Amino acid sequence: MENSNEKKSKQYRVGEHIFYSENEARLAGLEQKKIDYLKSKMDYSRPESILKVYDKAISEQLFKTPVGLEFLSELHIFLTGCSDISDKDIQALPLQKGSKVVRGDNVSAGRRANTPGKKSGDSGSRALFISVMLNIVLVIAVLAMFFITLNSEQPNILNYENVITNRYASWEQQLTERENAVREKERELNIETE
Repeated sequence: MENSNEKKSKQYRVGEHIFYSENEARLAGLEQKKIDYLKSKMDYSRPESILKVYDKAISEQLFKTPVGLEFLSELHIFLTGCSDISDKDIQALPLQKGSKVVRGDNVSAGRRANTPGKKSGDSGSRALFISVMLNIVLVIAVLAMFFITLNSEQPNILNYENVITNRYASWEQQLTERENAVREKERELNIETE
């Protein structure tokens, strides 16, 4: 019985990652060799070449273990920090499932991947600022529409009663003036009315 417990608890270390499967550890070791080779050949002064390596690694799914995904994450952070590269040109990081991994400091890969970097914090505060500014503009636009509506001569839902009352009052005044004018002419012409 102790042998089965020993088998279950056997750990394989690759860099700062601990794997519970020999196959995953072997795959992570191969990915670490690819990473070391790429790092020795990459020229970080040319972000376009880094973007090509990043795109090819994602399109060909070269990295599947947390070791490789961590490298892709480092490249992604580097590329988003480059002013020469547009954020829309950078592909999103792929998500891999199924790996049981423990970091050397007992932080799981999933929890570590959700930790925001400098760039995401900046974009979050920028998005919040833009959202607040748009809300302020919309409130000002709504207030301007109410002001225009209240001061408009045309009948609308806010002032229809006053506009219609004023219109009928002016019609009544015009009718009374015409009626008085007709009566005066009748008196001048000595026309009798019933």
